[in-house]
Amino acid sequence: MTVLNPDPSTLGLESPGLGPWFSTDVTLPAPDADLGVSFTIPSGTDWLPPATGLLSLAVVSGSAPMLQGLRGPGNASPFTADRLVAVFRLLAETEARLAALSAGLPAVDGSATGRARVRTFAMQLPASVDLARVADMVDPPVDSSLSNAQKATHLGLELDGSLSNASTPMTDLKRPGEFLGSAQALLKFSSDTTVTLYAFDHRGRPLDAGAVASWWDLLRTDFTNLMAPGVSDRIASVAPRLSVHLTGPNEGPVRDEVLGRLTGLSGASAVREVSTSGATLALTDGAVDDAPVPRVAVLPRGTYADSVTLWSGGPVGGMTRDFVRVALLDVEHHLTGQPRVAAPGASAAATRRAEDQARASTRTLVARATSAAGQSVLLPTADEALAALSTVVAAGPAAVVAPSLDRATGSLSPPSLPAATPPSSTPAVTAVALTGGGTAAGGTVTNQRVLVTVTLDSSLDGAWVRVWPQYFDATTGRHLRAKGGGGRCSGGQARCVVRLPDGAVSPDNPLGLDVMVVTSLAATRYPEARLDRPAPVGGAPVALSAVTAGVLSCETGQVFANGAAVTGLESGCTLVALSGTPALVDPASVPTAAMASTCLGPTLTAADIVQLTQPAWSGWQGGETTTVLAGSGATVTAVQRDGLSRLTRPGAPLPAQSRDEVAACVLTSTVADAVVAGVWPLAPHHELLPHQSGHPGAPADDERHGAGARLRGPAVVALAEILRDRMTGSTPDLISAASTPMAVPADPTVAGSWAAVLRTVGFGVEAEPGLIAALNAVGVGAFPFDGPLTAIRDWLDAAGIPVPTSISGPVDSVERALNRRMLGAARGYREAATALAAAVSQAQDFVYIETAAFDHLGLGSGDDELSLWSVLADRLSDNPVLRVLVCVPLDLAPGVPSKLQKVRDAGVLDALATLSAEQRARICLFTPVTGPGRALYIDATTVVVDDAWAMTGGTHLWRRGLGYDGSLAVSVFDERLDEGRPAEVLAFRRSLVAGRLGLSVDMLPEDPDDLLDAVARLAQQGGGLRLSPTALMPPEPAPSTTDITVWNPDGSPVTGFDPLSWVASLSVYVAAEVAPELPS
Repeated sequence: MTVLNPDPSTLGLESPGLGPWFSTDVTLPAPDADLGVSFTIPSGTDWLPPATGLLSLAVVSGSAPMLQGLRGPGNASPFTADRLVAVFRLLAETEARLAALSAGLPAVDGSATGRARVRTFAMQLPASVDLARVADMVDPPVDSSLSNAQKATHLGLELDGSLSNASTPMTDLKRPGEFLGSAQALLKFSSDTTVTLYAFDHRGRPLDAGAVASWWDLLRTDFTNLMAPGVSDRIASVAPRLSVHLTGPNEGPVRDEVLGRLTGLSGASAVREVSTSGATLALTDGAVDDAPVPRVAVLPRGTYADSVTLWSGGPVGGMTRDFVRVALLDVEHHLTGQPRVAAPGASAAATRRAEDQARASTRTLVARATSAAGQSVLLPTADEALAALSTVVAAGPAAVVAPSLDRATGSLSPPSLPAATPPSSTPAVTAVALTGGGTAAGGTVTNQRVLVTVTLDSSLDGAWVRVWPQYFDATTGRHLRAKGGGGRCSGGQARCVVRLPDGAVSPDNPLGLDVMVVTSLAATRYPEARLDRPAPVGGAPVALSAVTAGVLSCETGQVFANGAAVTGLESGCTLVALSGTPALVDPASVPTAAMASTCLGPTLTAADIVQLTQPAWSGWQGGETTTVLAGSGATVTAVQRDGLSRLTRPGAPLPAQSRDEVAACVLTSTVADAVVAGVWPLAPHHELLPHQSGHPGAPADDERHGAGARLRGPAVVALAEILRDRMTGSTPDLISAASTPMAVPADPTVAGSWAAVLRTVGFGVEAEPGLIAALNAVGVGAFPFDGPLTAIRDWLDAAGIPVPTSISGPVDSVERALNRRMLGAARGYREAATALAAAVSQAQDFVYIETAAFDHLGLGSGDDELSLWSVLADRLSDNPVLRVLVCVPLDLAPGVPSKLQKVRDAGVLDALATLSAEQRARICLFTPVTGPGRALYIDATTVVVDDAWAMTGGTHLWRRGLGYDGSLAVSVFDERLDEGRPAEVLAFRRSLVAGRLGLSVDMLPEDPDDLLDAVARLAQQGGGLRLSPTALMPPEPAPSTTDITVWNPDGSPVTGFDPLSWVASLSVYVAAEVAPELPS
């Protein structure tokens, strides 16, 4: 027995105080199959407020939003059409306090204490209850002198021939005990009335109302002052029943294949009774391939395991009426979206894909991705992903792939900022030219960088200063801010190297700068600082070793005595030689030994292998040369491009095909560590939140957002296989590499996260052109995927690929390496698209998307066609509760061809245009900014479905991203639970949304409807320097069908299609347009 402090009676409307549910002691019988409790309320009995909340009335129809979110066990509405329902929703503070108290209720499985979070009660009234009667049932009753229409309005209803819902429902505040001088009922019953009482949690999922009464009755006895003053000391009598509701991981319906493997409970419905002797639930019946990686968990606070045992010692806490929800899933299907057994009547393509997943040598692997308690997989910022990249490479002999790379690529930590107030007026700003900072040609200065000094009080030492030059983009008609520069205040001044827009040095062309000073107390922006543009002094950047004067590190504010004294240099720092005329220091001249250990360069050793693939577009070039990178001792190679031609090595990209995979892997007998990163891994690219404060401490650059996934343990094997395939080149070399078996990490013994590495690339890339031609000639079905190895050898020999007659290593390793390569060569990989479509098709509550691009175009054709957008649109139609929040940048990353940008913009707008008005009302699109004239660029695509499934990586959601470009993504599921959802996935989604909006996590609305409404209102009010006030505009001119085909291709296999012949057949006009954008 415990006394609550503060006393609930002192908390007013925030009180969790309880009261009896009825004025007489009504007994709640066992629940029906839909968890509704049907019983007769005796004449003269009142339904009383069980706690503090709001009473509303609704007619069961499609126009009752408050009822739409309340669902039965199968996630359909439990209510009867046209009936009146009285809905009582707890006030938010009451709900939260009762949930906190309920967290201590005894566990039904011996470990997971607590119960579901109760939010709503709903009482369905019989058909005999009409307007006149319900007007008398409410307390106080509606004035009898009012007309029927007025009575309906008073009750939040409308009367137009029949009773319907008004646009604004009644919300009548009710509390247990006396309120405003008297006790009030929710409804008063003047005659015996049969009703059905429902209870729902905070997500609208059903609860057994009788079990809720039992839970609260135990709280009543545990906490002596929990009952409201002046009420009877009881809740409600209940008939005994132990019930379990079987759900999927998102509390939607369980897949039939999974349910078919359930043991421990009889019956066929979603809600089943458990005997007082308890039950052990496991997924061990039926065929293994129906659910090969089964897991079971008690919601909301359990942990997924092989089995769970419920009420093993009988009812707990004396609660003979109790209820629990148990989640069942197959982790493999959950993460890949691909079953091993095709559904009856499935298409030939679906059957083939199921066979591929059932076959050990071709399936997409799913495995545990954490190896110790406390570890996580998902990385919500670019710098967390970059930190993982350096950590993995440092862990042992690493394989690394990326489009470009710097030795100074790495992570930064947010700086410690002073607790001081920025100045109230614009500080003094000066600028001087830099040697190596650009030259003038024909009166115009191009690529000019200058040293800007912002003078501040010494009390602001340590403050972050960001400077953005202003310019006008004549193409878009927008006033923008360029990348600018950044630095920390030291000795009363912050010095930043600022890249200026091209322009003339003239008194008539002054510089316009935005300056921001960031401390721990505030981030203050000073617009329109004006000064003359310094005349360039020419010259080239100097080598660090040649600098004998002081060397300034702008981003840290440090000044080193000379070039030789520079040490511990953080990622992306800008160096200036403080000679008579300041000079830029050439980054390539900085020795690896001078870099901080958080940079990639110091972690590379002779045991590491790095493969770069030249970026697809000439505007995306960057990074250090293989020679500079190889100075670390690592083996560094680069796959170059040749315009509209294609190299013949396996894995070499097609023209205009991105290979943006960024990944690193270490797999030895003692280490299993890996990372997949959705970042552009160059030294200037960082993400130190908040975006709106100019990424304090990060080098000035285009503000970007990235994400990633850190894999440890068994899940590393899948990435190791992919990188081996990418880096070994020819198929004979792959056979040789696969002859050495990979290490097999031990399965962890603690609960953690699972992951699948999902590969995307168009067909015709992953093998020698001769092999692709051979597969096209005979059809992929002719390849002997099922072995034996002798059959595979014969087939490859016939195609001109020699295979050794004897394999020294394990045959299954070689077969898997060859089969996966042939599968990818013939069909490409669209594993991310498959997983996404499956997850979205089952979405119940909320889908959150961050991506650089999306459209409504499908992949493939015929029975193999897949359109992710169509899946999402269909799900919006099927599920009126679903809400979708989409974060998409205003622009693609700098350097992309303008035509590609137009195709992206048209694709996004066309996709939205395909939605109906009703669908469009439940999807909110926003474009984050980092301040006036500064857009946020998004390097990673992330999708989170119902906080139960997450995918992140470099796979963007338009046609070329899902089926043509090469990318990697990771889908993740966590066995550990928080509020009934995988804990890591839930925290990841919250962090992402908060980051894009520039808010703390605790300021985010938890309800998806509230979140979308908040984002939409912020955008409508101009964005508040968080969201772009500018909507995506239709491109002019609109891209043609040919433009879309060329710039947004589908990499799916089509009979007789030869990608090289397609490139050669492009019209002269199209080739002339595309070729200049490609590196040569």
